[in-house]
Amino acid sequence: MQWTPQHLSDLNAMSLRSERGGHDHAAVDLLISNTSACMRAGRQIPDPTSFALPTNRFGQGYARADVKRLIDRLQRWRADWDAPAPPETNRRAAPSWNWTQSQVDWVRDRTFTIRRGGYVCADVDDFLDRVIVAMAHHNPLPDIASSKFDTSGFHQGYVFDEVDDFLDELSALKPGG
Repeated sequence: MQWTPQHLSDLNAMSLRSERGGHDHAAVDLLISNTSACMRAGRQIPDPTSFALPTNRFGQGYARADVKRLIDRLQRWRADWDAPAPPETNRRAAPSWNWTQSQVDWVRDRTFTIRRGGYVCADVDDFLDRVIVAMAHHNPLPDIASSKFDTSGFHQGYVFDEVDDFLDELSALKPGG
């Protein structure tokens, strides 16, 4: 099976109710976002059981039964997925991009100072999500040199220099290093 617009539609249309003691909204939303990004890229979706989906003991979260249905559906889709056949070429095989878990963690755990002015946080976060997905699937990183982020003007944003320095370090990163 290949990913179709119907898969994305089904994923986005899943109804997740809120309940006290449910799964943390941000964690489940991250799972859905990463799954959607992989589908749009034509890649295998992440294993939903590899995501930490904590529950809120006293607060609101997504209903446990709804999250279980989501995980079950994603596991069925993973099991049915057929990778697209690579085009036949006589060229040499592409290099392997074996990113280590510590490299993925280094990107995932990076934080930036937030101040008035700077880069729009969501733009930087979306770009770093694409970097993490690429690393998790052993692919080359998105083009860092041409990445552009909107500025936040008088609103809160990530400090320019911190993001720029991190992107410089990221562009120098080598797989497995």
